[in-house]
Amino acid sequence: MPRYDLRKVDLELISERSGPWTAFGHGRTGNMKTFEADDPLTGKWTLVVRSDNARPEISVVVMTYPSDRVFYAKAAKHTILFKQCKDKKKFYSYVSEAQIDGRTTSRHIFNKDERMKVPKWIRSYFDIRLYGNVVSRGKNSPAKNNLVATIDQDDTEDFARFFIATRIWPLKEHYRAVM
Repeated sequence: MPRYDLRKVDLELISERSGPWTAFGHGRTGNMKTFEADDPLTGKWTLVVRSDNARPEISVVVMTYPSDRVFYAKAAKHTILFKQCKDKKKFYSYVSEAQIDGRTTSRHIFNKDERMKVPKWIRSYFDIRLYGNVVSRGKNSPAKNNLVATIDQDDTEDFARFFIATRIWPLKEHYRAVM
């Protein structure tokens, strides 16, 4: 198995701007930071981290991916959404992995009983907590036992790294196993 280490992924900020985009069928406006990610395991990617002005949300999308691996196109269809924690300086997203279900991709969300099944490259890099502990009304939520990763709002590169860890590397593992 390749040695996954998010510290070895080189991220270079290549542009920063404000402007509009469409997400989940709705028009949004905010700040966008575009990074070139040079991952020694999968190649060069262009990822955009977008901060929404109207909502306390941050999203990560793929703009370009290595052309030598067609299956990476599946990762390009994913968007990760981060929402604000009750600690307003942090954002959270569910700890999940991209999975292949026949011809489509889906994701598996980890819960508290599956903490040790979360890949080590995620557990060792990100602050993993229970949803119920990071969201204001989380204690009574059906999702209270789901695992989330929290990232400081100023650690923009870590939002991009979370995308690589939860969407790109799991797909690499799947295709490595079937090839």
